Amino acid sequence: MKKCINFTPLWHRVILKRWGALLSDDLVWYQPGKGSLSGVYRGKQNIFAHLGRMAQLSNGTFAIDQVDYVTENGDLVVAAIRFAVSASGHSMEMKGVGLFRFENGLIKEVWLFSERIDEEDRFGRHWHKDDYLSNPLKQAVK
Repeated sequence: MKKCINFTPLWHRVILKRWGALLSDDLVWYQPGKGSLSGVYRGKQNIFAHLGRMAQLSNGTFAIDQVDYVTENGDLVVAAIRFAVSASGHSMEMKGVGLFRFENGLIKEVWLFSERIDEEDRFGRHWHKDDYLSNPLKQAVK
């Protein structure tokens, strides 16, 4: 299966560099759920670190492997996708939606929604939580 977006180290170095030009320096990223990766991430560099950490924890297996559609309404863009990930001998596939708010031509906020958030939260138990939770970039959703 061809990956649309794959969080391998090469992807991280090449694609994120290009994608970074679309992101506001003070971007806010809302990661859904109550799992170890859930929370609010602020600032482009912190978000890149979060995505890099996700790549590390999944051994580069996290991938957006299908894009169903992308549509816009004013300064909002939505993308319906399917993603897959493996960690510690467990795997998960599900659909999700990303909502992007643009301001002055840059992505200012990103909200992610997962089809089965409870399953995603349970899957989060397979991440190396102790390593991830010690990351000072993560801010809990209040």
